[in-house]
Amino acid sequence: GDAILVPLRGIFEKLGATVKFDAATGRIQAVKGGTNIALQLNGREATVNGTPRTLSTPAIAVGGATLVPLRFVSEALGAQVKWDKEAR
Repeated sequence: GDAILVPLRGIFEKLGATVKFDAATGRIQAVKGGTNIALQLNGREATVNGTPRTLSTPAIAVGGATLVPLRFVSEALGAQVKWDKEAR
């Protein structure tokens, strides 16, 4: 699908999560309260509190930022994310 990709660190940190990236392995971990999210750069598999989730689009690195599907972020952190067509 035509997923909207968003910078993981920027969004997660705005939502109050701590993000750790291991450049050697490409593993990304985000923690917010009792929620622990792990995913792999260029991978479609993620876990939320140990429960496997499949990303609609793999996590990719663009210019040093890790981009992930917006829907995954909203579902993983239980955030209400709305796409504002006018404002993009």
